[in-house]
Amino acid sequence: MVNLIVTEKCNQNCPYCFFERVGGKELSWENFQKFLEWCVKNDLTRVQLLGGEPFLHRDIYKIIQVLNKTGIGVDTITNGLVPIDKDLLLGLNPLSFLVNYTASSTMENREELRKNLDILSRISPSALTMAVTLYRFNQDLEDLWRLLDLYRIRALRVDLAQPSASRNNLFVPLTQYSGFKGQLVDIFKKCKRNKISLLFDCGLSCSINRIFSEGELSLFRKNVRIATRFCKPVVDIFPDLSASYCFPLQYIKIKNCLDYRYSELVGELHNGVKDYLDYDRRYQGCCIAHLENLGLKASKPLDRNDSRC
Repeated sequence: MVNLIVTEKCNQNCPYCFFERVGGKELSWENFQKFLEWCVKNDLTRVQLLGGEPFLHRDIYKIIQVLNKTGIGVDTITNGLVPIDKDLLLGLNPLSFLVNYTASSTMENREELRKNLDILSRISPSALTMAVTLYRFNQDLEDLWRLLDLYRIRALRVDLAQPSASRNNLFVPLTQYSGFKGQLVDIFKKCKRNKISLLFDCGLSCSINRIFSEGELSLFRKNVRIATRFCKPVVDIFPDLSASYCFPLQYIKIKNCLDYRYSELVGELHNGVKDYLDYDRRYQGCCIAHLENLGLKASKPLDRNDSRC
């Protein structure tokens, strides 16, 4: 699978967001057609659409429809706060959606999220996942649990806030991962009790040995879907068709993905890491972006009193 950033525009300004938008670029139809041809040549069977907020792209429904018609599975990551036209999605092959939960203080946003969750739960009842990013201790998740129950959503993805390339966002330093142990255990217990499938995203998956003992890890690995045990390129394709290792390592970049076959692109991004740090450290079982905080990049402390919380 490959990630396609269809737009850098977003309707939110989450303090923990690790995507650094530069100028609000948007995928042109010409570049989408080139990307589609590249996917077919490389026998890629699944594409994940993200942003920014993908539903802000003027051609998002057309993009989904064309990918679907080509036989490429489509996953879409959204914040669920942009009106979704269900009529343009009905009749397509099963689509997958991941809704990033962000606690909103406005009634308008809360109502829009509920409308969209109602639509998506009808379109893709078995392929709808909620996601939450933990970025402060004792984060209030009560509204999230209510939404999971109300719309019968049976999958939850969890991660700890990862650093952006410039480290200007609100993130959890690796040295403070252990402080989230209690909350992660509570989430695990609630998911098990409510028969919700729990997935740890890559940053957390690669680093859980920093939080739990070997005995505890054996329990988690039996009951939690682990995205990956080793840090590896997720392959983010940008609107200009450049490609990067991942958002937190956005500066590890290939100018044009079309110049490579997919397997070669992954290899080049692997090699690109070596220019920045000792890549062998990935075998410690940890997120490289977080390892940098202990080495090349200064770690930013998690301030419980940060006004952005």
